[in-house]
Amino acid sequence: RFGAMTVFSAKVAHSLGNALGVRNTTYEEFVVPHTPLIACLAAIGAVYCNGLDVEAIEETADGGGYLITADVPSTWLHFAGQIVVSVAPDGAGSTMEVTIVVPGQVFVWGAGKRLIKAFGSTMADAAIRLGELPSVADVVSVRA
Repeated sequence: RFGAMTVFSAKVAHSLGNALGVRNTTYEEFVVPHTPLIACLAAIGAVYCNGLDVEAIEETADGGGYLITADVPSTWLHFAGQIVVSVAPDGAGSTMEVTIVVPGQVFVWGAGKRLIKAFGSTMADAAIRLGELPSVADVVSVRA
């Protein structure tokens, strides 16, 4: 009975927070010394390595970058949310903006920062490995 009341209270709080427009947003920017395509592949790998499923991959309107979205499942610390990775060309490399949005909740108790830190380290490792490959064709054959 206590569990049912807790779940009911959480659903009510989440609905109320959404209605009031409450959200938690965690943001970090990374600079990667690779092309946007290599950075995008590294970001996709990092999303999967952190146990998230990619929801969409889109090319930006200017055609130079990519936008990756994935769902962040709920935990006992926070409600479900979304991670958005924007990859844009920046000089000889790329800039990646990682944003985690959890609607209906003000505090996520550091979960967003921990996820971004894990994403950043996994993405950096993937970018280094992908950057060692001489062409995009080799990236495709490695993933096959």
